[in-house]
Amino acid sequence: MKIRHLFFLFLLGITFAVNAQTTVGSDGIEWGNFRFRPKASAAVTYDNRVLSNASSTEGDIYSELTAGFELGNLPARYNLFAGGIYGQRFYNEYTVLDDDFYSGEVGLKSDQGLLNWGVSSEIRKDLNYNTSYDPSTGSGPDGILTDVPNRRSSTRGSISYDLELSARTSLVPEYGLWHYYQELEGAGSTEWQVHHVGLPLRYAYSDKTYISAGGAFSLQTNEDEDGYIGTAFIGAESRATDKTTYSIMLGASFVEYDLSGSDVGGVSDVRVEWKATDKVSLYVFGGNRFQPGYGGGPARMVFRAGYGANWRFAERWFVNGQGLHDYEQALGSDSGSFIYGGVRHFFDARLGYTFPKYAEISVVGRLINDEEVEDRTTLSIRLDCKI
Repeated sequence: MKIRHLFFLFLLGITFAVNAQTTVGSDGIEWGNFRFRPKASAAVTYDNRVLSNASSTEGDIYSELTAGFELGNLPARYNLFAGGIYGQRFYNEYTVLDDDFYSGEVGLKSDQGLLNWGVSSEIRKDLNYNTSYDPSTGSGPDGILTDVPNRRSSTRGSISYDLELSARTSLVPEYGLWHYYQELEGAGSTEWQVHHVGLPLRYAYSDKTYISAGGAFSLQTNEDEDGYIGTAFIGAESRATDKTTYSIMLGASFVEYDLSGSDVGGVSDVRVEWKATDKVSLYVFGGNRFQPGYGGGPARMVFRAGYGANWRFAERWFVNGQGLHDYEQALGSDSGSFIYGGVRHFFDARLGYTFPKYAEISVVGRLINDEEVEDRTTLSIRLDCKI
């Protein structure tokens, strides 16, 4: 057995051994004012599209071993968080494709007063499409969806101030900075930076619902060209009931890029979460916005829509699924000119069982319909463990 195989088995063994200790709480290990959660996973996957060309595809089975952690402070005015994973993928037949993958994130934020701010930084390497979406934060999927191994880094900072004009009305000047870099294996790289300023006027329609309207301006620079986006918008966000939350933004943007040209278009962002019962929850999200180009390509309008559901149908059994649809239109092109020739579709489904102490086993299926000649289908068996 190779040294790296033994190394990962050692990390997995440590994590599983720690998890077996009855003195560890279900929310991790408390160290002073911090909570630490080690985690590990193992998976075996069949992929029908390991290799692909214009006329055929080749399939293979691969295994993955992963170890990582999560770290955060206990409830306080300031929230510090960090986390990371490192893993290796090992192919059965096409061993030349063996590779590692990783992700790491660190951040600090404060959102308990009139002055809110935050800064975070992430690095990661993925071996295929990363279409993950977090309904609790509204983050993801990634700016560029790609099927090739890719490395990227992203740093974000933001600050805003809630200037009260009356008991129900406030003006919220805000500034944000986003730096993004992505290197695609064998396909070049892209890098852009966005400075964003906004001036929304917020009105508390009720204790649970806020209405907003205002304007925003973004200066975008990348390795190929510079540009700016001006946007006027209206929106609302609400915890409509104890089980339902939503946010909606509708606006119009004017964009001007040095090389790609100019355009005017409607932009949107919609998110809805519904906890139908104690065992069933659903979410939908979608929207569109202008984004810089990459790899020498033009700036583009990106349209995305997605949805998902979670169902714990028995005490320890659960099933969940999600879908994502994506298409991208080059700036200034007509409505039938898509960068990838049409809509890309991504579907995931998972059936799992949660063990009494910190682990779960699941079967995961995935279907990808994209610009390749044949759809990608994967089927995995996973064991995940976290304190």
